[in-house]
Amino acid sequence: MKLAFLENINFSSVLKRFPLPILFSTIIGVLSIMLVEDLIEKDSEAFRITVKLLHVLLLLFVSSALLSILRLSNSLVKNNFWFLAGGLFVAVLIYYFLLPKYPLQKHAIQTVGLVVMLHLFITVLPYWKNEDLKQYWAYNKILLLRFIEASLYTVFIFLSLSVALVALDKLFGISFRPLEIYGDLWVILLSFFHPLYFFSRFPKDLVFDNHELENSLPFRVFTRRILIPIVFLYGLILLAYVLKIITLWSWPRGWVSNMVLWFSVFGTLAYLLNYIQLEEKENRFVRAFKKYYFHFQALMSIVLMLAVYERIKTYGVTEARYIVASVGLWLFLISSYFVVSKRDNIKWIPASLALFIFIGTVGPLNMHNATIRSQFSRFMVELSEAGMLKDGVLQKAGELTSNLQIKLAQRMRVLGERNALSKLKTLTPNDLELPLDTMQSDRVVSPLHYNNYNHSGSEVRAYALALNIPYNDKFNSRTRLDNFSLYSPKMFSTSVGGYDRIVQLRSYKNNYNEQKETISLLDDGTALMYIDIDSSQHQVSLDNFLHKYDDQLIGNAETDSLVFETDTEKHHFKFILQNIAGSIKDGQYTFNAIDGIVLIKQLEK
Repeated sequence: MKLAFLENINFSSVLKRFPLPILFSTIIGVLSIMLVEDLIEKDSEAFRITVKLLHVLLLLFVSSALLSILRLSNSLVKNNFWFLAGGLFVAVLIYYFLLPKYPLQKHAIQTVGLVVMLHLFITVLPYWKNEDLKQYWAYNKILLLRFIEASLYTVFIFLSLSVALVALDKLFGISFRPLEIYGDLWVILLSFFHPLYFFSRFPKDLVFDNHELENSLPFRVFTRRILIPIVFLYGLILLAYVLKIITLWSWPRGWVSNMVLWFSVFGTLAYLLNYIQLEEKENRFVRAFKKYYFHFQALMSIVLMLAVYERIKTYGVTEARYIVASVGLWLFLISSYFVVSKRDNIKWIPASLALFIFIGTVGPLNMHNATIRSQFSRFMVELSEAGMLKDGVLQKAGELTSNLQIKLAQRMRVLGERNALSKLKTLTPNDLELPLDTMQSDRVVSPLHYNNYNHSGSEVRAYALALNIPYNDKFNSRTRLDNFSLYSPKMFSTSVGGYDRIVQLRSYKNNYNEQKETISLLDDGTALMYIDIDSSQHQVSLDNFLHKYDDQLIGNAETDSLVFETDTEKHHFKFILQNIAGSIKDGQYTFNAIDGIVLIKQLEK
């Protein structure tokens, strides 16, 4: 039995036309399998070298693929291929030695940025001097279709073999280590099969006839009947939101960034896929879309930049906000070009995007440096508010409010995760000892295999201890939340005289009792909802609890008693708690668990 997709793989042709990309992808696969199988100890020198090799091998794979493709259309590259390949090797070797002993997350971002930039070069450089945009469009259409084809077969084979492995386990008791076996399978397919199939299906030359320019019926249906209507739907939603902003005169919300980004991705893709129209009479719907799309995208890019500006103004720059702001600026500039240009040269889309990626990941104004500058500047302001920074001299903290403790600790974590706490050396007087030179960072980050072997958590704790700033070990770095839990282990007795009822409070969000009388947390976790015997509802504020215990809501804490009282319009409540837990983000408190009893008294009218 022959498998049709395997017949498309021509080993001899691929090895002859693309020997270097196949070589480098094979080495990447072997090293990745060794990491998946834990054949290299994570704390060893071999692991550190392997991670650095993965950085340079990724660059060698994509750059050698670019060089091999240029050889098909450029006689100068063809005649000097191995000389240029040697130059690439030397350049990447220099990059290897420029990487620090322990590559950090910023270096992984730089490598990934360079890889994406080289991919964009593959889409544009072979036709940079060719003025025939039809040929350029056909080349990129075939690249896209071949990549999708190779990816679909890769996923299909992975899922099929995964089912076979599960069947061997369930039916015959042949068990495998799940992480290793599925990881190995995925690495093998991604580093061996995918490039072999893609390069086997790569055009033999970069000259395309009219048959290759024509679009198949499924292609036309997808690009015109599915993709463009989706873009119109997104556009209508965004237009309605813009009208809401104008009507209410309110600032754009942060989530609009996601919608604008999706609109731009699908819209730009729809524009590019419908860029060349071979039919004599173009569909009116498609023609209107191509004529006005970039006008609308320019407006949406302004909304995107306004939304991220509000977040940056309030919380400072982070890598994610830097990316969104950069994308917004790029969308505005590229949209403006297509609005005013008479030729609409689509080569500028990948070329300008590559430039922005280089600036954002490698240039001196990259996202890592911008984040550190912004966050450290805000840290200086907060240290001044806390009375810890006077005339440029850093001092230990005195009495701090809970909100200021949280701000300082979170800011230190942000800087610690980026190995930027050493900037405090410029502020440290001789009589204040900080662990600036004793803490050694050994974080190793690979673009393919993320490992975080650093002591940034213990480093931040050491700094916080030296500066007398309370530190919360319950901080969740993924959600950026400070989690707290306050509990009282002691039995507590109290008089119930003068109260009408006693209700057990064992309340978790979205977990309501079937009893008629209940008191539970609201879905948003900001307050309690008391449902009286007559089914009337009364919202119960937790402000009195915050006023009483605010200074103890740092990590896990134990207290002698958890008792507070509060009133609504019709009731007086006395809470006797065993524990209460929640999270803090940007000074806002959210509760997710509360356990105890509540004494309730009806107030006289």
